[in-house]
Amino acid sequence: MFIGRAALLINHATITGLNQAESAGVRVHGTSGSVTVQHSIIANSEVGIRQQLRSFVHEGNKLFYDNAPDPKGAMRQIAGRIAGDPAFVVVGADDYHIGDGSAAVDAAGASALTTDFEGDARPQGADTGRRVT
Repeated sequence: MFIGRAALLINHATITGLNQAESAGVRVHGTSGSVTVQHSIIANSEVGIRQQLRSFVHEGNKLFYDNAPDPKGAMRQIAGRIAGDPAFVVVGADDYHIGDGSAAVDAAGASALTTDFEGDARPQGADTGRRVT
């Protein structure tokens, strides 16, 4: 994504790159914009987040998994990073809901959202990424 002078918020997202060479879960390339990535899972990419030029990246409460390295470039960390396996339900069937035993369960901060993107009630705890209940 190219960020000129805009600001973008990526919140409660699951981003996977399927281990493709030269891939970045989030690549921020711009001259003065900013991107905030929080309460999200970034997995299976060559680089989790790649910051280029003079863009700004703020990150918080993310689960990085199977990326090497996770962030690359200048990042401003606004909250902790989460370590562990997201335990996706069925990757081969493109089902990236998080399952039981996922490090993302109850790992996000509080949210005012009461339903997820599928219209299902959000669990009591705040999960990072999406979860099957």
